[in-house]
Amino acid sequence: MNNDTNNDASSTCSADEKFTVTDDDTQVDDLPEIATTLINIAALHSLHGRSDLALLCTEEALSARRRCFSDYHPTIAGTLNSIGILRCRTNDLNGAL
Repeated sequence: MNNDTNNDASSTCSADEKFTVTDDDTQVDDLPEIATTLINIAALHSLHGRSDLALLCTEEALSARRRCFSDYHPTIAGTLNSIGILRCRTNDLNGAL
């Protein structure tokens, strides 16, 4: 395995850019599963006290879920709630509202 690749490539684009849907509709079908995986990773980060990383993963999951569901879907509401909790844990009280 070549370790010379740039691991910071994901930090140079926003979550919305990562989940940009092209003409290939099969990518959209995978987004709910990708979002669930991101939420699971966020939960692991949170369990280990890494709320800042958990927040990043949860925000990426929200971006993916918004491409699949309306703003009034329960999944969106639950993800927004998780973001609020994580922002409280990272002392971003204004962002938590």
